[in-house]
Amino acid sequence: MKWIFCILLSGICFQVSAQVTWSVTGGYGIGITEDGALDVNPEASYFGRAGFSGNLRVPGFRYNLGLEYGQNVWGARPAAQAGIVLVWLNPSGFLRAGSAEDVTYRNIPWFISTDINSFHGAVPVEDTWVYEWGIEPAIVVGRTLTKGLLLTSSVSYRFNYCPAYEQFGSTTSYSGLFLHLGLSYAKGRRFFQP
Repeated sequence: MKWIFCILLSGICFQVSAQVTWSVTGGYGIGITEDGALDVNPEASYFGRAGFSGNLRVPGFRYNLGLEYGQNVWGARPAAQAGIVLVWLNPSGFLRAGSAEDVTYRNIPWFISTDINSFHGAVPVEDTWVYEWGIEPAIVVGRTLTKGLLLTSSVSYRFNYCPAYEQFGSTTSYSGLFLHLGLSYAKGRRFFQP
């Protein structure tokens, strides 16, 4: 119990030290492979995700944390998300700069990033739960709607692995191409000054 409390306190420290961007995202995935064999499945997966991200101390990098609930080849399951983001283009005033080098004076409404997220899920099977792991690189493109609201879309390729599922069925891994659409909210125009 005390470990959970320490993790929660660490999360609060992250949020205080950097501007937090809250987001909600929906996604749809087309299956590409199952157990390493080509098996195109247009109804492979869909999900909803809620999370937040914030600046890291390294210029241009951010972290992602979130929760996801969705359906995949193993059924409906919850998952936790953690990842890292490399920001290529940042809308003026949307995010606080992580350093003096990140301050931008361009008047641009676009956001472009490369994300790599890992997922840790619990798949319900019969009267137990089995562990599922996934990795997902993504290209994210966003456009500001207001000073604090960003509309995002992305394309990603996700590989999921669940070796414990072998005793309940034949599929232990699958991959798919995912399309996402979401909204992100960051309060205020805050910057570090050069």
